[in-house]
Amino acid sequence: DGVPVLGGLFGKPKRTGEEKLQYHNMQRELEELKIAEEIAGLEIERASQELEIANIGIDIAMLDLQSKQEQRFFARNKTLNAQFWGALSRDVRAKAHQYLDYGIHLAWLTEQAYEFEYQTNIDIIKLDYLSAENWLAADQLLLDLDTIEFKRLTLAKQKDIPITHILSVRDRNLVALEELKRTGKLTFNTTQQEFDLAYPGTYNRRIKNVEVAVVALVGTEGIRGTLTKAAHSLVKVNTSEIPADTQGVYSDWIQYTPSPYRLRLSRSPEETMILSANGATQSRLTYTDNEQGQKRIFEDHSVTGMWTLELPKYANKFDYETIYDVILKIDLVANYDAGLKDVIEQEMRTLIERGEFPMGEMMGFSLAHHYPDQFYQFHNPVYDNDAAKRYRLIAVPIEPQDLPPNQTNRSLTEFWLGFYDQSGPIPVKAKVT
Repeated sequence: DGVPVLGGLFGKPKRTGEEKLQYHNMQRELEELKIAEEIAGLEIERASQELEIANIGIDIAMLDLQSKQEQRFFARNKTLNAQFWGALSRDVRAKAHQYLDYGIHLAWLTEQAYEFEYQTNIDIIKLDYLSAENWLAADQLLLDLDTIEFKRLTLAKQKDIPITHILSVRDRNLVALEELKRTGKLTFNTTQQEFDLAYPGTYNRRIKNVEVAVVALVGTEGIRGTLTKAAHSLVKVNTSEIPADTQGVYSDWIQYTPSPYRLRLSRSPEETMILSANGATQSRLTYTDNEQGQKRIFEDHSVTGMWTLELPKYANKFDYETIYDVILKIDLVANYDAGLKDVIEQEMRTLIERGEFPMGEMMGFSLAHHYPDQFYQFHNPVYDNDAAKRYRLIAVPIEPQDLPPNQTNRSLTEFWLGFYDQSGPIPVKAKVT
């Protein structure tokens, strides 16, 4: 029909749209098959690694099984070995001795607590329970502990009498108070005679709680510092309840009246109270007990001993010159003996007859605080004549009402005059009449 045959045989035929679509689909499927081939290769490699890991796990399990079997075999054979039983018995004995050592140590502390509480020596607990072949060492230790408990339950003990003692540093030692203003450190002592005269008839006095009040002009941050009580102190005890050869027992200030009461050395750990503001009154520094029944700071210490109050200047922003007083409130408990009260009163009468003034004390007066008008005149004198220009004259009246009303027949035994500025004591030539 007019179509050239040669062109139909050798010419390039034209593709239809459907053929093109099939071609592209085949190309895409070919690429996906190549990717699938790569993924399959990776899966084969991962499976080979898992197989290798599984084989290693089998080897480990076989080694562990072999080890367990060897241990079982060794344990079965070891129980039949005399050396094993000897080592086992030595180990059991060592543990028994260790537990017994723990028991001896705790029993010794129990005995020390009993002697501290009742101020007597019992010397029941020994430290050589294992020094000999004592197969009943633990039973003997238990018996000794029961003996201490029996003594505690059957001992007739007086009820503790609560006492509150107020101590003013200003009344005791005005010079020490001035040192506190200058250095921030104050050291003072409480003595047996002080408490004997304040509460005659009491003995075995123990601290229950301590509060400190620093009377000064302070800000909202309050006062920061520490109060420390030394480790060693003395306790008044009845020596009729203590063996005669007991060490650490000394005579007290009672010299002329026979008395069974002496002073016994008490060794308590040195303790320090951290002082900080408490409540609305910022200068009142207290310590409160915790909820677990733990003893307070200084609790069960003797009321006597050396105290150190430190108020570091780097920790406090207030002016130390505004410190007026340091007040110590000591809550304590004590036992009472009317016979001891009679002894103290008789000793006081004897000392009065001998002229030794048992009620003597130091009274301190500060010109700036007690006599502000005279203090102003001292710094701003009125020169009436030439002699007044060369000297500073000041008259300080000390009236009977300035002294304790329960004292009579007062006499001056010692006089001390000091001049202080902010740096401390200063040398001044003065004449007192």
